[in-house]
Amino acid sequence: MQLSFVFHFISFFSEHRAFRAHRALSFDVALSSLLTFSKPLTTELPPNQYLGCFVATATNGTRLLGTEAYEQNVAGLTQEGCKTFCDSHAGAPWKYFGVEFGRDCRCSNETLFIPVPAGAGECTTPMNGSSTQAGGGPNRVVVWQNANYTTFVCLLGEYVCASAQAMNRI
Repeated sequence: MQLSFVFHFISFFSEHRAFRAHRALSFDVALSSLLTFSKPLTTELPPNQYLGCFVATATNGTRLLGTEAYEQNVAGLTQEGCKTFCDSHAGAPWKYFGVEFGRDCRCSNETLFIPVPAGAGECTTPMNGSSTQAGGGPNRVVVWQNANYTTFVCLLGEYVCASAQAMNRI
C-alpha cells in the first residue's frame, strides 16, 4: 500500500520539472524504508561449538546454565568476553557458556534441566559490545560448548585424578 502511494505521488509530479529532483529523492527514501535488509547475528566462535538458542529459565525458575558462575548487566559484553570470563572464573574452564539479553554471561558444567530449543528468530538480541553477535533474548540464551573444557577422570584404584587430555599413568 505504501509503495503504490509512492508511485502515484511520482506519477502526479512527473509532469513538472521543478519536482523531478524531489521525485527521485522521494522514491529513494520511500523505497529504502520499505526494503530493510539485515544480516543474521553471528554465533560462530571457533574452536568452540555453538549449540543453539534455548529457553533460559524453566517455569519453576531453574536456570538452564545455573547460577554457579555468572555476570549480569555487563557493559560492552561480547561472545569472546563471556568465554574469557568462563575460562577464568573460579572452577574454570567451564564446559558451557551462554549469553542472555546480550548482557548476561553464564557458565556451567551441566544443564540443570533438559534444554528446550527456541527458534533462531527468538535469539535476536545483539550483544551489548557487538551489534553483529547473537546475544540471546528475553528468557532465551545462546549456548556454546567451551573448547578449553577438559574432563577429569579418576580410575578405580588410582589416587590421582588428572585431566583426560593430560592423563599419564602413575
